[in-house]
Amino acid sequence: MITLFENLFDRGVINLPSGADGNFFLKEPARPDYPGYTLRIRGISKRAYMIGIDEHFNVDSIFGSCHSQAKRPDYLIIDPDNSVACVIELKGTGSWNTLRRPDIVSQLKGGEAFLKYCEILIKTFVSGKSDDSCGSPCRWCDKEYESHGYKIRYVCIYGLGAPNRINGKNKYVGAGAPKRRVGPPRNRNVKSNNIENTPDNFAKFGPADLLLSSDSECVEIYWTKVLYGDNN
Repeated sequence: MITLFENLFDRGVINLPSGADGNFFLKEPARPDYPGYTLRIRGISKRAYMIGIDEHFNVDSIFGSCHSQAKRPDYLIIDPDNSVACVIELKGTGSWNTLRRPDIVSQLKGGEAFLKYCEILIKTFVSGKSDDSCGSPCRWCDKEYESHGYKIRYVCIYGLGAPNRINGKNKYVGAGAPKRRVGPPRNRNVKSNNIENTPDNFAKFGPADLLLSSDSECVEIYWTKVLYGDNN
């Protein structure tokens, strides 16, 4: 990560948290052959922001696919309060055994490459001067450009599925889904030293880690679970 990272992006691609406790909604729209889903990430800092990498960083027109070089993850969430950049790949499939791990690794590696690409862009195009020679409104040139102490977190969340209509209400019926709604994890304030990992050693969370939202309109997971949950 680099200082003023967010100034690299068009403001139109940056999503900010909503709600009093800080929520991000990650969505996969329904298609004729796929029901889609909505995942709410709860309890995130109001200073955080999210970028849809898969949506906004389309490299298919440049790169081929012989070594998965065009693959990329779904989202990047930047959490300044915890100095973490979290690369997230989402899967609707309910069973881990039906997923191809090499594909997920390739998508997360695409996120790793995206972060490196962003860093080299700023280092390449900033003038490095603290005077008025740069007329850009972002004022990169007034700041420091050495690497931040940000840690990078690679995560796959699977088993999202779409809530099914039961008795007129949406119910989450993914494999391993909890039978009742529960509150935040008790250890939500307990932080681990193992937050940083790699695309090959990513953290994964499935249906057993997902909760029903209070309105039963989506499934949700707490940000502390995403950040500090154990790797599998």
